[in-house]
Amino acid sequence: MKKDYRHAALIVIIVVALDQISKWVVAATVALGAKHTIIPGVLYFTHHLNDGMAWGLFAGERMFFIIVTIIALALFTYLAKDLDFTRMRMFSVGLALIIGGALGNFIDRLYSGLVVDFIGFVPLDVISQWLSNRLFPAFNIADMALVFGMIFFAIDTLLLEPRRKRG
Repeated sequence: MKKDYRHAALIVIIVVALDQISKWVVAATVALGAKHTIIPGVLYFTHHLNDGMAWGLFAGERMFFIIVTIIALALFTYLAKDLDFTRMRMFSVGLALIIGGALGNFIDRLYSGLVVDFIGFVPLDVISQWLSNRLFPAFNIADMALVFGMIFFAIDTLLLEPRRKRG
């Protein structure tokens, strides 16, 4: 089986580029804390600086996030030895998305210690307020890549890999 890391590298580069460019545009054009409706009742852009994770968890723990991200990147880079976009497409795309998303937020943490979040989703806000009396945290492209990457990775690991092993 010949390894072809070009597809994974392309996904990582695209995720990091889109993430960093979008954060730069938001930081340059949207006032901190402002809220701009994109699709009424569905989607809005905001400008939020996050020194923790969702809902302010671990706020101010920059070194913790740097160390955890380095460990996670090492682990997922090690797993990249199994990339196979022909037989294991979901695994391979998921892993590339995870690495790209982790790098996107890692760059922010290294550069300023703060991650720029800017995407707000009204249905998530409604559910979050109903459950916890708080708005759902704003997120960014790196966060979306991490979430979708983990979903793809989990689907492959839990559902597709057992099928591949059976036959």
